[in-house]
Amino acid sequence: MDEVILKVRDLTVVLDSLDKTFRILDKISFDLKKGETLGVVGESGCGKSMLASAIMGLTSKPLRIDGGSVVFKGEELIGLPEKKLRYYRGKKIAMIFQDPMTSLNPIIKCGSQIVETILAHEKVSKKEAKERSLRLIREVGLDNANEIYNKIPAQLSGGQRQRIVIAMALSCSPDLIICDEPTTALDVVIQKQILNLIKRLVQETRASCIFISHDMGVIADMSDKVMVMYAGQVVEHADQKAVFENPAHPYSKALQASLPQKAKGKERLHEIPGSVPLPDNMPKGCLFADRCPLADSRCKEQRPDLTNNNGHFCRCFKEQEQIG
Repeated sequence: MDEVILKVRDLTVVLDSLDKTFRILDKISFDLKKGETLGVVGESGCGKSMLASAIMGLTSKPLRIDGGSVVFKGEELIGLPEKKLRYYRGKKIAMIFQDPMTSLNPIIKCGSQIVETILAHEKVSKKEAKERSLRLIREVGLDNANEIYNKIPAQLSGGQRQRIVIAMALSCSPDLIICDEPTTALDVVIQKQILNLIKRLVQETRASCIFISHDMGVIADMSDKVMVMYAGQVVEHADQKAVFENPAHPYSKALQASLPQKAKGKERLHEIPGSVPLPDNMPKGCLFADRCPLADSRCKEQRPDLTNNNGHFCRCFKEQEQIG
């Protein structure tokens, strides 16, 4: 049985605003095993990127962690000194952002940036670091490694820049890789190449992965387990097969119905009415009630708990009634 390398328990993030405090993440809990990929899916504003930032210790005022635990390989990350957190970031936990320019210095050669990442975390010579960086550039599918090494990010295409970011993320052989919508800004052909690259490298390195996306199709392709988030809460969490073959929450069902391949012939794509509620205007009851076709008076007045049905977690009164 593979070890659990990341345990998140009741992770809560709030936003302090003048005389009020708004909850952004509401008691998020999950385990991630070695070599496993957890897909986190939901619309914009559901808290996916905030979850990644909180795990990495990157929340800053007016946001703050208001409770919970993030244990990575036996060590609690919440409350660690910044120096110790920096050791984990890059060395043990790497992050691939949606926009590669978030991670790249625009005026420094790409190869030098990979070298700097290696030297910051490992005691190796500059020569060895350069050799490793060239090898990494080739491993992420850029054949002209020496030429790419000496270019600044602006001289590369979007897909090439994202490959450099992936090379940087892998440079110190991290145990956990967090991918935050890493292909959203790319065209569909390059997107597929990058997704295949990430999947292959994760499998080869046996790294664990948290893969964040708003696209259920991408999540289906990349994940072993799936966690559906809505308005800062987990509304469904189970094995990938269970979520896609037997979705339990109305929001999960709606996301799947919105996939282009679900529409037949000239049928219009399914769309979910309304939008994700803002932190300062949360419904009294179930947070999805105003958009849910199954909602009744109870749903609008009470908030359902996340319940466990043989490892399939769901936050829905209707699902709970069906189970028993």
